[in-house]
Amino acid sequence: MSTTIVRLEAQNVMRLRAVRIDADGKPVIVVGGKNGNGKSSVLRSIEMALGGKRAMPPKPIRDGERRAEVTVQLSNGMIVTRTIDAAGGTKLVVTDAEGGKVRSPQAVLDKMFRTLAIDPLAMSRMRPAEQAAILREIAGVDTTELDGRRQATFDQRTDVNREVKRLKAQLDAAPHHPDAPAEEVSMAELASELELASEQNRDVRSKQDNLEDARRELDEAEDEVARLETELQRARKRRTVAADDLARAQQAAAAAELVDITPIRERMRTAEATNAKVRDNAARQKLLEEHREAQRRADALSDELDVIDEARAAMLAAAKLPIQGLGFDGEGVTLDGVPLEQASQAQQLRLWTAVGFRQNPELKVLLVRSGSDLDEDSLRLLGELAAAEGGEVWLERVSTGQECSVVIEDGMVRAVAEADTDPPPSTDRAPALAAVEEKLDFV
Repeated sequence: MSTTIVRLEAQNVMRLRAVRIDADGKPVIVVGGKNGNGKSSVLRSIEMALGGKRAMPPKPIRDGERRAEVTVQLSNGMIVTRTIDAAGGTKLVVTDAEGGKVRSPQAVLDKMFRTLAIDPLAMSRMRPAEQAAILREIAGVDTTELDGRRQATFDQRTDVNREVKRLKAQLDAAPHHPDAPAEEVSMAELASELELASEQNRDVRSKQDNLEDARRELDEAEDEVARLETELQRARKRRTVAADDLARAQQAAAAAELVDITPIRERMRTAEATNAKVRDNAARQKLLEEHREAQRRADALSDELDVIDEARAAMLAAAKLPIQGLGFDGEGVTLDGVPLEQASQAQQLRLWTAVGFRQNPELKVLLVRSGSDLDEDSLRLLGELAAAEGGEVWLERVSTGQECSVVIEDGMVRAVAEADTDPPPSTDRAPALAAVEEKLDFV
């Protein structure tokens, strides 16, 4: 069963004169009053009594006094009394439920709680990294390595996706010519083909010229035979030779064929445009391959992120987290996958109240100093949460309203009803102070 505070008595602590506050089993004890009257001193007195030196303020004793004392009675029957003298020395006496003195009292108290400076509202204002550290420690789960891996993988995927996007933009803008051939047209081959065709044409023309020459030669020979009978023999010989040449020329001319070079010239004229299309297609194909590779790497990194997220989810599922839906990312705490700072005040109050009680599972006491920030609904919710946990919240609030359990005025407790009517303050506090001093057995 958890332990709470049953009664607090304090004298001469900071701004307090003498106070006695009974918790009466309430889940929330609202300590009200105006600023500067000692509300904060009530909460600090609890810390001083239970925490000792680690919770001691620089000036623990009220101005003009030489000694201060705090007594805290716990629900387990234990009574804690701490006395502070003007020299800064402290005396701690802890008795158990049977009235016997507890040996090594501070060590016993330290085992009961880790810290009393647990304030759900203050926790909700921490930086995300600090909140995550607290929750990881409570849950006994450390996702630091996974978070680092995830962040590195996420950053890498971001870079790759940026590359995918860049290549996709270039790919979309790259010209594409479906009518272009697969390879560039070779200008050298076309030039060689043109030269061969031209050479063949020159040869044909030469043969045609030879044919004309042979015919002319024959004509001349016949004229000469007719004209020069005396040179008949020689002319006949020449005629024979010319006839032979003519036959050969006719044979060669008949076998020769002119090549139409117009298509070749046309292909040469359009070759550069065609080659430009081929180069465009080649460049686009390269971009397409690079884009596919980048997309493949992005998909692989996404798969790795899924594996990391599954590992983190399994780790969180096995952890003892204060509420469902709680998780961590590289930046801080998430609730149902949304950054915690975006959660409602009620959600954050529910979380950090559970965290506070989880940190001190034996002594379930929370101290809330900024209770004025809570509206009526939040104050009611805090009470419901504390009751459900079997815990207790001591809350400081700038108010003298009916929601206050006690009202502190000038270092003493005044009845709530009196505070609400706001009567003139009594100048005679000697009887009340004497009664408290007698109760606390001050000398």
